[in-house]
Amino acid sequence: MEKEELKERILEATFLLFRSYGVKSITMDDIAKHLAMSKKTIYQYFKDKDDLVIQLMQRLLADNQKQMDDCCEKADNPIHEVIMILAQMEKMMRPMNPTMFYDMQKYHPTAWGLFEQYKNVCVYEKLHKNLIAGVEQGLYRKGMNLEILTTMRMMQVTHVFNPLYYSPDKFNITDVMHQLTDHFLHGVTTLKGHKLINKYLQLTEEE
Repeated sequence: MEKEELKERILEATFLLFRSYGVKSITMDDIAKHLAMSKKTIYQYFKDKDDLVIQLMQRLLADNQKQMDDCCEKADNPIHEVIMILAQMEKMMRPMNPTMFYDMQKYHPTAWGLFEQYKNVCVYEKLHKNLIAGVEQGLYRKGMNLEILTTMRMMQVTHVFNPLYYSPDKFNITDVMHQLTDHFLHGVTTLKGHKLINKYLQLTEEE
């Protein structure tokens, strides 16, 4: 097996374990056992668990960037784009243990910092462009401060992963994302936009 293929295999297996059990509870021994390989082999590619988490975060963000770009390219309009991205996020989050993100935030600050940087630069830029395009197309209301709205939406995205706001014992993370997005869209759209929200949400639910 090629080195890059083996590294990808380790990252994929690690993601599946983290997704099921969270990050804190999984050790390098667990990962090695799951892969039926020695820890020595894993350490040829990753200095320690923190390095593994950092590289996994880089991989997840790159995948998410590609998915967002695909949604932006295929969407009929800004509302469709938001709902397509929501569907992708819900698909990714549905089988995921929410403690995975909490553990990263608490125990792996460098990895979480990559997420924060990605959110504050890439996601912010795409959302801001989406709002501008929506206003220009008559789908979002005029006269809104788009920088305030973009910042507010970014706070919503961040709080989804914070158990202080949405405890995993009480809330389903995909339900939270859906409700916040629905609330956000209905708050910024015109009557023309409202009709499209209902149309695209219905199509998404039927898929």
